[in-house]
Amino acid sequence: MGDDMNSGCLLPLARSVITGVFAAVMVSMAGVCFSWTPQTAILRGLAAGAAAAGLVWLASLLESFRPEFPAWLPEYQAEMTAQAQPQAQSIRVILDRDNGRSLEFCDLPASREQLAALAHGLLEGGATLSESHWTGSGGTFTRSQFAALRSELLKRGLVAWNSPGTPARGVCLTRPGKAAMRAFASETPSPTVGHWSE
Repeated sequence: MGDDMNSGCLLPLARSVITGVFAAVMVSMAGVCFSWTPQTAILRGLAAGAAAAGLVWLASLLESFRPEFPAWLPEYQAEMTAQAQPQAQSIRVILDRDNGRSLEFCDLPASREQLAALAHGLLEGGATLSESHWTGSGGTFTRSQFAALRSELLKRGLVAWNSPGTPARGVCLTRPGKAAMRAFASETPSPTVGHWSE
């Protein structure tokens, strides 16, 4: 509340007063140079100061009510910044279990290109699902992206811990996971989902 009061009221008021005093002094000094009578110089100085203070105050009010950046509502700026950020990509996948008797939908938090690169690396390149292989400088994923993807793959049973009690030993593809990776590796740009059976 104190910050809102300072930025929304006191700061514009201080700017207005300082500008008004400065304008009054400058016009009064100009009156001395132009040989105005002291009374005329003072009156004109006061009028100029009041006009300058009023204009600065009005400009501050107009600025605070601009819809694209209201200075008095920082939450609005944060919301607009969040909306400007690109949305995370995900791929909708249908897990076809028991020859179509059980369908499960899941969204894998990765782009089609990332999943294709992962699939080719695992199936053809002999890569593992270690974080260090897929993240870092020039990696296919950021650390947070890879962690989210691996978490979803674990949740859906597409990968499993090599040693459940020792996560440091990493994960490996399960049988449905291998089928999923084959689907991603062979997918053309047009399909939007992968289908496979356990």
